[in-house]
Amino acid sequence: SLVIQKPWLMFFFGMVYIIETASTILQVAYYRLTKKRLFPMAPIHHTFQKFGWSEIKIDLLFNLVNLIFIFLGLYILDLLNIVEFIK
Repeated sequence: SLVIQKPWLMFFFGMVYIIETASTILQVAYYRLTKKRLFPMAPIHHTFQKFGWSEIKIDLLFNLVNLIFIFLGLYILDLLNIVEFIK
């Protein structure tokens, strides 16, 4: 994304990491305000483990979510290239 000068693509390519970090930030902030937990555990993948999901199932889910966001980012990039081509 940096080579093609589209650094905003990193947002889509790293969405799983953003979700993991955001779940921890939200958990800490919510706990400090209410003394209650927003999720049973943070980061979010530990919540899935607590519900009994296997690590393989969690990995598959996170990889699927990551693929969806990668394709979404590439699709948006393609749309922007078409718009730039028309101009």
